[in-house]
Amino acid sequence: LQGWTKKVIITEGPLDALAVAGEGYTGIGLMGNKPPEVVLLRLVKMLRDSGQELYLFADSDALGEMSQVSKNLSKAGLQIRLIYANGYKDAASIPMPQRKNILEKLTIS
Repeated sequence: LQGWTKKVIITEGPLDALAVAGEGYTGIGLMGNKPPEVVLLRLVKMLRDSGQELYLFADSDALGEMSQVSKNLSKAGLQIRLIYANGYKDAASIPMPQRKNILEKLTIS
């Protein structure tokens, strides 16, 4: 996946994907917290064996739903880590001056 960063953060929505991309990550927006199976299969096809570190950023109001997405992606063969920012609704709601630092802490291997 040329042009993609070492760390990929999958988010619930496109604004969150843009927020993480603005901090130097590859961001992928699911367009919701209950993506159809075809979306999950496409992610697996794109990211399996890519050598990238994969993170699923959960909105604070959808931890259960994104936990299920994480479980489904893991069953399909992706090694993915579920993350969230305590005190913020989603990645886009983290204030820009703090966003980079918070994302770095959440994505430490």
